[in-house]
Amino acid sequence: AAASTRVFVHLRGDSSPALPKAACGFACAMARPAPMALAFALFFLAGVHAADVAAEAWADDEVDATCASGAHAAECELSLRQLRAQKKDDSAALQISGRLASEKRQDQSAHSDEVHIVFTTDCKPYQQWEAELLFMSAQRVGQRGPITAIISGCSEERKEHIATRIASLGLPAQYTPYFVPELNDARSHVINKPYGVHAWFRQAGPQRDVVAVIDPDFVFLRPLTATIDASPAVLGFNATPPTRVKKGVIVSQRWQLIANDRHSDKPWFPAWEGSPNMTDAELLTWVCSGSKTGKSGCTGVTQREATLYHATGVPYIAHKDDWDEWLVDAWRDISERLHTVYDGYFVDMYGWALAPLHHGVKEVVAHNLQFFNHKNYEPWRA
Repeated sequence: AAASTRVFVHLRGDSSPALPKAACGFACAMARPAPMALAFALFFLAGVHAADVAAEAWADDEVDATCASGAHAAECELSLRQLRAQKKDDSAALQISGRLASEKRQDQSAHSDEVHIVFTTDCKPYQQWEAELLFMSAQRVGQRGPITAIISGCSEERKEHIATRIASLGLPAQYTPYFVPELNDARSHVINKPYGVHAWFRQAGPQRDVVAVIDPDFVFLRPLTATIDASPAVLGFNATPPTRVKKGVIVSQRWQLIANDRHSDKPWFPAWEGSPNMTDAELLTWVCSGSKTGKSGCTGVTQREATLYHATGVPYIAHKDDWDEWLVDAWRDISERLHTVYDGYFVDMYGWALAPLHHGVKEVVAHNLQFFNHKNYEPWRA
């Protein structure tokens, strides 16, 4: 975890239909719910005349229809009352169905710009304090939608303690913990992020169509949504930048760790130690594809391309279909391979930058998702 807290800112019924206008005979009566079945039984007992009159009254909406006098007049009147009651029930059911459909549309509209935010922590008190501050700052600015803390390496006793503690804070019900096994090892404190997000995504999955990954030391100043405020924020776009995260659109915060020369067309290779058995080009291709001769978008990338489209950090924001189809697996697998040859602190960041690059996807690199001095990493370290 970072030694200090960073500041995060986002600038910018199904019911039975009414009977058709037609005479209601045996098949129609049997298709209705219980009151109609009763009505059919009464039709049968009353005889053809009562059934015909009742069905004709139904078909013509004659709520005040009367039955002819005769031996079966009482049965006919009873049948009509049953049909009128059923028709009233059908009308009420249709109104309820329409209201539910409207409420569903309104609910979907209300959620249309929400994202499912996730972040990873270990089980130590320090990061749990960070998580609580993150949750409470999100609540304070009115962050809507789910926020999930993916917590690794907890004993059963610690899981119970953390869950009870979060529940006691009076947070929105959608701010929750999700526990996964220990994922870091002695060589890395950050492999937990791609592994933890992968475990959560495959086992639980998102509740919104856009997923955003942040860090536990973030503090919200404004809500984070699926809308992209690209007016001052995107480099290298010749066309109009997208205005919302959707399938094929991946948004990340500008971070110059990965590359920092947008004017050079020289080949880009990360500053790794490398392998004695591979050239820099072979190593980069192997990390991305799993084979030093594999097909990969990482092959032949220039300093300019790496700087404009892949020099990124959290928040990482993408549509759930991209996460599902390639992103969540590629991020984990690339980070895992890199972890075997690179012992640095930023394995997860390189893994993220290389995953879209490997798949030929240019990230939308924003400058306004996090409040910090990207030239000096974080302002308090400048």
